[in-house]
Amino acid sequence: FLVRLNRQGTAILLITHDYKLVYRYAQRVILMEAGRILLDGHINPAAQKHTPPTMSFPRTIDAHPIDQE
Repeated sequence: FLVRLNRQGTAILLITHDYKLVYRYAQRVILMEAGRILLDGHINPAAQKHTPPTMSFPRTIDAHPIDQE
């Protein structure tokens, strides 16, 4: 279902802690902690295919940290 919506160009807001789901379907990711945005960017395609489950999730996002000041 999600793949079909993605192919149609439909945007989906998915809130999850399941990184495997994120790697499988997401193109853009916003990483939050305690209600604050830490990172906003795209999943690195190479990491999407080759990241071991023990790798830190934020390291696989092509983004710069958001300035919280």
